[in-house]
Amino acid sequence: MKFPHNLRNIYRIVVVITIIICFTMLTVRVGNMHLQEKIQGTKTKSNSNRSSTNQYLISAIEHKNNYQNRADKKEFDAARDSILASLEADSKNPFAIRLLQELNTQDINQTEEEIQKIIKILEVRPDYAAAWISLGILYEQIDEVDLAKYAKEKAKALNSNL
Repeated sequence: MKFPHNLRNIYRIVVVITIIICFTMLTVRVGNMHLQEKIQGTKTKSNSNRSSTNQYLISAIEHKNNYQNRADKKEFDAARDSILASLEADSKNPFAIRLLQELNTQDINQTEEEIQKIIKILEVRPDYAAAWISLGILYEQIDEVDLAKYAKEKAKALNSNL
């Protein structure tokens, strides 16, 4: 069938516009599929991060409880390692941050208790060099550099072999 000249041009324009519309719709559809795949991949990664973070936190809490019950330094170190691993997976996890703060506070409190015990020992036996060394080490742990230096110098004065 032969169209008149004017209709032929209109027909060509309609065909070209239809092809452009179909191509655009296909491009948008494929783009949406890629976007959905990326979103699904992100959800999967964040879910796996969340579950590994939770596993590390559960492990940290167990180690922290064991440390409180037994006062075992290995449990304390294991708890801290688990918390740090959790923070590597999710650095903004408020539970991990709070747990780390609690653990650090607990460590400082225990160190200060140990310092008080050693000071009591030194009140009775001020010539006990090993106690002065221990006191120096504990002062270093809580960043009391001057006191640590004084305690170590006192220990060396009492026993030059230290």
